Amino acid sequence: MSEVNGNFRLSESGIASQSVSANILGQRFVGRGRVGFPIERSAVKMEGSIKGRGYALKAQLDGVLDKIFVHGSFDILNKLNLDFAGNIAASEGTLAFNDFRFGPKFILNGLLQTAKKGFNIDLYPEDVSGNAAAMGEVSKLSISGDFAKLPYFMLSINANHLKMLGFDLLSNYGITGKFNYGAGNRLESVSGDFSTSGSLINYDPVREIKGAYEFRDGVMKLTGVNYGDVVYANGSFGAGGRDDVDIHFKFKGTQLGGITDLAMEKGTVSGLVFGDMNIRGGLGKEMNIGGQFEFLNGNISTVRYNSAKITLRGKSSTLEFIDSKVYTGDQVLTVEGKIDLKDIGTPRLFRNIVIKSDPNTVVWAGVNITKMPAGEEYVTGANVNEQFRVNLKTYESQQGNQLYRQDAMELEYKLGKPASMKLEMRENEDFFGLEHKVRF
Repeated sequence: MSEVNGNFRLSESGIASQSVSANILGQRFVGRGRVGFPIERSAVKMEGSIKGRGYALKAQLDGVLDKIFVHGSFDILNKLNLDFAGNIAASEGTLAFNDFRFGPKFILNGLLQTAKKGFNIDLYPEDVSGNAAAMGEVSKLSISGDFAKLPYFMLSINANHLKMLGFDLLSNYGITGKFNYGAGNRLESVSGDFSTSGSLINYDPVREIKGAYEFRDGVMKLTGVNYGDVVYANGSFGAGGRDDVDIHFKFKGTQLGGITDLAMEKGTVSGLVFGDMNIRGGLGKEMNIGGQFEFLNGNISTVRYNSAKITLRGKSSTLEFIDSKVYTGDQVLTVEGKIDLKDIGTPRLFRNIVIKSDPNTVVWAGVNITKMPAGEEYVTGANVNEQFRVNLKTYESQQGNQLYRQDAMELEYKLGKPASMKLEMRENEDFFGLEHKVRF
């Protein structure tokens, strides 16, 4: 703490001020209050606030110096507001929080060791019954911090059976960082790295995450975020402006089932995912979401596919399939409809999705190139069903000293091994051919 300023009134009963300001870790504190004499068991009544870029902390203190009741609010980005209230006991450089309520659903217990510049805090989320146990397990979020080597710091977070969005989460989070100060000891930014370890979601192991962050001028930037070498992300979260959120994801061979199995019945969707997705918009406002993906070798419900081209566009939680195709070897299926991300984890997720065949589209099985005396012949074809096959041919024919390229279409009807019948029609020719082939 530095730069303490204010108007103070001193009397036999204590010291009071109607206006006091101070610099705390580069952040400006303003408040007022009174501390009684003697100091060891003095009565305290104070109120004040600390405001930084993107957050505001307000608090009122009332009690004796070694046991104070505190209540106030913590506002983040003018969008998330958490109220808190509880007793704080002080003893030999340690502040103890006991059943301190933080927000509507959390109970906080812990120690703030001012002398050692560290802290240990446990957060217990309450369920609807008012206790912190769920399914016989204690749901807890433990946070510890080490500020002994300022401006560098370390945070460790352990999630133990934390229930979030219908998931049971176990994971360890490590955060390292540095407070970066500028002229006048003004805090300009906080930057560092983060990573996870030992992560389980609904008791299944998942890939780990690592990346870097920087908080500057009310904007949190994430760079080089890496989810198990298969999903990469960069983005920013701002405090104001038209686009508060701007995140880009790149998928590089992600197992689709590893993601969707967390939100729906296992095996419903599978395959490898490649592609890009962007999310832009305002926090708490309408988000614009768009993505283009390629899926390989998987299934959508009972439909097996070799590949799929999927385009998604939407706003907020509703996404629409645009010009999306699923290729199943000899057939093309069209994906149409919308999904609501709010329905993730429920049977309603696919209620508005239709997968249907396109009678006007054929998947071509492959291309054969055959050397011919007069040049080259290119043949590509596909089986319409077990009996019919369509071939498209492009070939060169020589007339005198000139080479001409011609196209032809063949319709082959399989009469049953070893016999077949073929109908051929050639471009720019009055030609109609019928071939009956029997193999011996």
